[in-house]
Amino acid sequence: MVININCIPLNQEIGSTQAVTTSKPTTRPTNPPTTKAPQTTAATTAATNAATTGATTQATIPPTPPVNPCLAVTEKNRLDCFADYSFSNPSSCANRRCCWRPISTGGVPWCIYSDKFSFYNSTVRTMPFGIRAILMRDAFMPVHYGNAPNMIYADFQFQTNERLRMKIYDPNNKRFEVPIPMPTMSDTDNQASDPLYEVEVLTKPVFTIIVKRKSTGTKIIDTTLGPLVFEDQYLELSTRLPSTNLYGLGEHVHSTFMHKDFHWKRIPIFARDQAPVLNANLYGSHPMYLNVEDDAANSHTVLLMNSNAMEVILTGAPGLQWRTTGGILDFYITMGPMPHQAVQQYIKMIGLPYFPPYWSLGFQLCRWGYNSLDRVKQVVEEVRSFDIPHDVQYGDIDYMKHALDFTWDPVNYAGLPEFVNDLRSRGMRYIIILDPAISDNQTAGTYPPYDNGVKMDIFIKDGEGKTLIGKVWPRGNATFPDYTNPNTTIWWQELIVNFRKNITFDGLWIDMNEPANFVEGSMKGCPKNKYNNPPYKPLSIFGSTLNDKTICMDSMQHWGLHYDVHSLYGFSETEPTLKAARASTGERSIVISRSTFVSSGKYGGHWLGDNFSTWPDLAYSIIGCLEFNMFGIPYIGADICGFNGNTNENLCNRWMQLGAFYTYSRNHNGRGNSPQHPTAFGAKLANSARKALLVRYKLLPYLYTLFYHANTDGLTVMRSFLFEWPTDPVARNTDRQFLWGAALLITPVLTENAVKVTGYFPDSRWYDYYNGIEVGIRKGNVELSAPYDHINVHVRGGYILPMQEAANNTYFARMNQFSLLVAMDDKITAKGNLFWDDGDSIDTIPKDQYLYVDYTADKTSLKAVVSKNNYIAATTLGEIKVYGLSIPTVSNVQVDGTTTEFTFDSVFKVSILTLIDIKFSTTMPITPPPTSCPAVNDNDRIDCFPDYFQSSEQTCRSRGCCWAATNVPNAPYCFYPQNYRTYYVSKTEKKSYGQTLELTRDTATPVQYGSRISTLTADIQYQTNERLRIKIYDPNNARYEVPITMPNLSGNDAEAPNPLYQVQIQENPFAIKVIRKATGKAIFDTTLGPLHFENQYLEWSTKLLSKDFYGIGEHEHRSFKHQQWNWKRWGLFARDQPPTVHGNLYGTHPMYFNIEDDQANSHAVLFFNSNAMEAVLSQSPAITWRSIGGIVDFFIFMGPQPKQAISQYVMTTGAPYFPPYWALGFQLCRYGYGNVSRVRQVLSEMRAYDIPQDVQYGDIDYMQTQLDFTYDPVRYKDMPALVNEVHSYGQKYIIILDPAIDTTRPAGTYPAFDEGKKMGVFVNNSDGTMLLGKVWPPGNASFPDYTAPQTSDWWTQLCVDFHKTIPFDGLWIDMNEPANFGTGSIIGCPNNPYNAPPYKPHGIWGPNLNDKTICMDSIQNWGVHYNVHNLYGHSEMEPSLRAARASTNKRSLVISRSTYVSSGKFGGHWLGDNAANWNSMAYSIIGSLEFNLFGIPYIGADICGFFGDSTAKLCNRWMQLGAFYTYSRNHNTLNAKPHHPPAFGAANANSARKVLHTRYRLLPYLYNLHYEATTAGATIMRALMLEFPTDKTARGIDKQFLWGSGLLITPVLTLDAVTVDGYFPDARWYDYYTGAQVGVRRSYLTLNAPFDHIPLHVRGGSIFVQQEPANTTYFARQNSFSLLVAMDDTLQASGNLFWDDGETINTIANGQYLRVNYKATKSGLTATVVQNGYTAQTSLNYITVYGLSVASINQVQLNGTSTQFDFSNNYKVIVENIF
Repeated sequence: MVININCIPLNQEIGSTQAVTTSKPTTRPTNPPTTKAPQTTAATTAATNAATTGATTQATIPPTPPVNPCLAVTEKNRLDCFADYSFSNPSSCANRRCCWRPISTGGVPWCIYSDKFSFYNSTVRTMPFGIRAILMRDAFMPVHYGNAPNMIYADFQFQTNERLRMKIYDPNNKRFEVPIPMPTMSDTDNQASDPLYEVEVLTKPVFTIIVKRKSTGTKIIDTTLGPLVFEDQYLELSTRLPSTNLYGLGEHVHSTFMHKDFHWKRIPIFARDQAPVLNANLYGSHPMYLNVEDDAANSHTVLLMNSNAMEVILTGAPGLQWRTTGGILDFYITMGPMPHQAVQQYIKMIGLPYFPPYWSLGFQLCRWGYNSLDRVKQVVEEVRSFDIPHDVQYGDIDYMKHALDFTWDPVNYAGLPEFVNDLRSRGMRYIIILDPAISDNQTAGTYPPYDNGVKMDIFIKDGEGKTLIGKVWPRGNATFPDYTNPNTTIWWQELIVNFRKNITFDGLWIDMNEPANFVEGSMKGCPKNKYNNPPYKPLSIFGSTLNDKTICMDSMQHWGLHYDVHSLYGFSETEPTLKAARASTGERSIVISRSTFVSSGKYGGHWLGDNFSTWPDLAYSIIGCLEFNMFGIPYIGADICGFNGNTNENLCNRWMQLGAFYTYSRNHNGRGNSPQHPTAFGAKLANSARKALLVRYKLLPYLYTLFYHANTDGLTVMRSFLFEWPTDPVARNTDRQFLWGAALLITPVLTENAVKVTGYFPDSRWYDYYNGIEVGIRKGNVELSAPYDHINVHVRGGYILPMQEAANNTYFARMNQFSLLVAMDDKITAKGNLFWDDGDSIDTIPKDQYLYVDYTADKTSLKAVVSKNNYIAATTLGEIKVYGLSIPTVSNVQVDGTTTEFTFDSVFKVSILTLIDIKFSTTMPITPPPTSCPAVNDNDRIDCFPDYFQSSEQTCRSRGCCWAATNVPNAPYCFYPQNYRTYYVSKTEKKSYGQTLELTRDTATPVQYGSRISTLTADIQYQTNERLRIKIYDPNNARYEVPITMPNLSGNDAEAPNPLYQVQIQENPFAIKVIRKATGKAIFDTTLGPLHFENQYLEWSTKLLSKDFYGIGEHEHRSFKHQQWNWKRWGLFARDQPPTVHGNLYGTHPMYFNIEDDQANSHAVLFFNSNAMEAVLSQSPAITWRSIGGIVDFFIFMGPQPKQAISQYVMTTGAPYFPPYWALGFQLCRYGYGNVSRVRQVLSEMRAYDIPQDVQYGDIDYMQTQLDFTYDPVRYKDMPALVNEVHSYGQKYIIILDPAIDTTRPAGTYPAFDEGKKMGVFVNNSDGTMLLGKVWPPGNASFPDYTAPQTSDWWTQLCVDFHKTIPFDGLWIDMNEPANFGTGSIIGCPNNPYNAPPYKPHGIWGPNLNDKTICMDSIQNWGVHYNVHNLYGHSEMEPSLRAARASTNKRSLVISRSTYVSSGKFGGHWLGDNAANWNSMAYSIIGSLEFNLFGIPYIGADICGFFGDSTAKLCNRWMQLGAFYTYSRNHNTLNAKPHHPPAFGAANANSARKVLHTRYRLLPYLYNLHYEATTAGATIMRALMLEFPTDKTARGIDKQFLWGSGLLITPVLTLDAVTVDGYFPDARWYDYYTGAQVGVRRSYLTLNAPFDHIPLHVRGGSIFVQQEPANTTYFARQNSFSLLVAMDDTLQASGNLFWDDGETINTIANGQYLRVNYKATKSGLTATVVQNGYTAQTSLNYITVYGLSVASINQVQLNGTSTQFDFSNNYKVIVENIF
């Protein structure tokens, strides 16, 4: 027999050849054909397969690459190849391979791209999320403006049916990306099920992107217009547009709402202190447009999520060319299909708009230049004297002393605090201006904003790291706060809170935040470099440089270079300002910002800047307002009457009328200009302004309701006609009129001296607002009378407007009666709604603290339905007006059956009803409790009285439950009867993503432990075909939810197209069944018991399909498969508890896994709740969850096979962390080495026996008196040298850090505490004082709040600084439950419902929740500790990983004792302070298998045991087992006998060396398993049941385990044993060491296991990549590879290799790795490279093949050449030598 082995070098280039050659090819692959998604053609599939598997394709590279031909490009299709046209000439154009074609038409580019021009060759892959194009830059193509990456990715994420993300980026080099959260998808997320779009990625003849609307075939993105350019500081992408109906792109003064100029018009986008003039880039950046595609009004939006300086060119095609100077190309496309839907989708994506307080909808007055408080008082009194509504008075910078923030002028504004208090006593409000610039030259100690800012290091630095100094308004020079720095938020808030103690302002106006600077760059200029002088500055951006009127581009901020984040400055200031305003006022407050960016609308409003007092500016302000509504900032207005220049009476009158219908209505003008407040021009204008504002104030309930819809649904408020009549071509162009919502049409006068105005009326019924007269024209213009004191307002038929009698401010107006204005449509119907709350409180919407009424009307009646009634309006409904009844007369009107007064105008068809105190009300159904106890099977009993020691027949029956004794062990005597009703379904609503149920509490059924919650929402989300979410919450009061990102569907998100499940709802009483479609069986069935949902008690039970049940942790379970079903309570609450049976241990993982049937259909369930809880397993079988807070939130993962269910769970909660290669080596630690000399001695002993060791640890005894970030100056004096020595041997060093920080060191001597206190990082008591406990440090201890952003910075800085002294390689974080040696705090805990809840789960150890931890009522950033206790360790892990990486600049490692769901994303875990005994060793397998289920595959136990003295025999067997933990560490405690491997002598040392050599040989295989874990959620230490799920025996195996699917480990777990019984499932198995085939299947076999041997077996069908071992992985990685091939029954095998440099960060994400797939058959072995981003510095040395099953082998060929081999006929093993 002849065997052919075809191998390739490990460093074979990807894309060259992926098959059986050993030499580098001379050809490169051709581009694959078009890929279209989601409909993929056969050709596409083949091309995609070729791209992903590396199949060879051939194309000859020409010896000299051709120059792109100059083809005939029509004039309109020209695209400029030379952005900097001043340097363009025939030569420079030719150098770019472009076409020089002069033309007489002005403005048309001469240097243009040909239609075949491309920089990139591409391959395309189909991904779960959509499409990935891999673009390789043609090396022969020139660059435009600098370096270009050789390879980039274009990811097309099919995010929802209506939204596509198109992200083009460099996978190998991290570039700046806008740090604003936006929707994203991982490589394994599944694409939308039925998108409105399809994507084509063309690879021939040039790389092209086409995005089509499926329903019409319209190309909404079409890059055939020009090439993609992707360079370091120049990015360009162009697209054809379906039409010229284009809107958006800001911030600018546009003269029309619809763009009209497509003559290669350049539109700059770069934040600038620039008064509004045409063509200029203004204050904000909004690179977003809306395009109406066709006559049917199909529409889409496009956002380029990029914050660098950019310009957009509108070309004649029509087309649009993006050019930006940095970042990446990150496009989001929303598909509508209608314009309002596309914009709504855009707004929901970037963030729903801020909900303003009611008073902020009132009229506001300001000027720069009152110059004294007396003048302010005079103006306020003048306005009041004319009875003009006035809610808000402002202070511009002249109120300050020397223009210094947080001061007021003690002379000109003396008495300002008292004045503001007087305003507020009259129901008015006061807003102050704050500029970012902070003076740097006030006397030290006299100006806290600067002094504290310096201390907290919050100012922007120049390129040299020094504070950047500029010049703005303040006296002296100016520094600029870096609002991207978390410390700045603290500094800013403290200043604002403290200032409000003097000036009781109500809102904040932030100006000059582009940031503006009166000098270019800085006082000393800016260095000449690529940031301040980039190779291309968009020519349309005003100013000679980017630094013009702002700060240097190379200055440094927390988010990055100012070059990248400049346009984000105002955005970054807005959120901290809102937080500060709320913290100051305790109310909702408002922030108005001049500079904005995408999603700024989440935090406040905007005004259109320093406009001019001209008639064109008056008209342009409408366009600006309409655009900002599209941008998601509906709270918008212009300075009424104009800011710059002197207004006149006629202009100011008309502007006051228009401004009365801005959503943000403020009159404001500049210093030195004539006064323009409403009374400044006399009585005539004052009365006209009063009249217009009274209309506004009457309509404020309608406007406030519109803001509710904006905040909850993303709707616009000031609305273009386009959104309501999108197919009307006139409406598309209308920008001199606008709407409020859908119902109110405003037609202002915009020309001088006009007393008439022409208004367009789209196709609806229209009524004059003032008198109800119907407009007789539709889809036509009407000339409207508009005398001096009149603005035309019309109401649209079909709508009902809530109104309220006006007053001089909103405080008094809110006390007046409501009225309704009903305008009938053609069908004589109308509808509307009212939102109403207290107008001022924070988060009334999420807390459901509001009233919501829906109104409907027809020709016979008007109905009101109250859907939310959680706020009592302090007024009544007084009047109803009905327009357009279209009947001859009305004879009788009744209200609730009683005749009421009315008037009826038969000419105008207007009816007016006068009502008396009609209030809003609603009713709820009431049902009685159960009165009998139907028979319940004993095994099916669910405990009705968890506090069983308080249970009696009397107390049981008082709960409406059954009482009956039973002989079933532990079965409850008090149990629920059948159909016990706590909730019933009162409303069902089908959603696009599933369904929503309204659950109503049966008021007759008693509560368990608190007040009942009357209404719940059950949100059932069909998230994917394999995943279901059931979320039950209180819709009226926001409750705590776990602040870890998990998949969520809402709004228009689409449900899974073909789920493996169906959901059945039992309505009365409420219950849910989740059915597996394939079997018809209920995998989740809550009919067994009721849902309890009380403030501090949640309970829900579900039946299980079998007792093949796993998970729920962290505990020391005695079996992997749960065996205890006698109502066993498992407590889940993080606790400093050594592993003990029944105890709740360090972590919390409320997740289980259940195999349902003989076919091994399986599912996993996560109860996503972090409060103290217990899970009760009962005989049915069933599980009952009891939690004492949060919400009911279940995720169900459908598999259907066990491995699939677990993978789905793991990838949903977060792909596991990918450890560095060295972390897979053996590790050594002990608490109690005592000094450096002892550590050196132990290391020397290990080396003497040649025992592999990669990591040495420092436990807390290295510290000085157990203080973090110190080392003992006596015992560990030489610690820095020790760590360097360790490194010199190729080893690593890991230090321990505990969270507790000593508070008693002398001030200034312990930075960890001193800085932490300054930065406010510690957990506080409920009274706001610092919580103190007792842990290891000698004094009292404070506890960092890792949920606070500033704590991460503090922790990172401490680690980075300590690393300079002790260059550690990883961090081990302990005691982070958090542990406390007392109860709660050193002063105890207050007696309140948090520290003493009405129910404490009895499965939780300790007399109370505070036992061995901190008080439950203590305060953290994420909430009260009662809710977030179980998250403490989790919250420490991510900051620790960041700190470790920042310190080492490498991948590093974090090991945490306390964990929670998704902690595996950030590091590993060990099983805690176990005991040195045989049982603990056996239980460690179970714990390790469970943590693999939990998504933390880097796991192990302390080898040889932590507590107690180990023995030579125990430690020997534990070293053998521990060699196959994924985290292999030997660790013991203070005062115990040493148990490092040489401690017991030569026999133990040699045995340890032997087994560790085996581990190290297998490390490439283990590393590959970690790759599969992090990319696919696979387990590593794997239970046999995951591989052989139908094998009933395998389901119960927990004394053996697998590495992956291929290596079976059978450790010795009993004293003195020299054999061990191992179970062998149904596969071919080979002895790992010899290749001898095991002769049994599905049965046990007694295996020899002498002292120095652990049985290992290889599964047939596996290929392992191995490497010769060494004493550390550093040296082992330099050794040669080998392959171990184990044939299965069909004489086939497969395996793979993952290989990278072992420690660089994000090698997987960046493609910096080698991936080889191996496949063997009886005749040959092939290797296929599927990723070649890393070159292995070694070679393949030999191949061993087990189980060939042939009589003899005559020859072995390697790539066609005979090679040496050895063959054992007995064992059928062949060893081939490769040289």
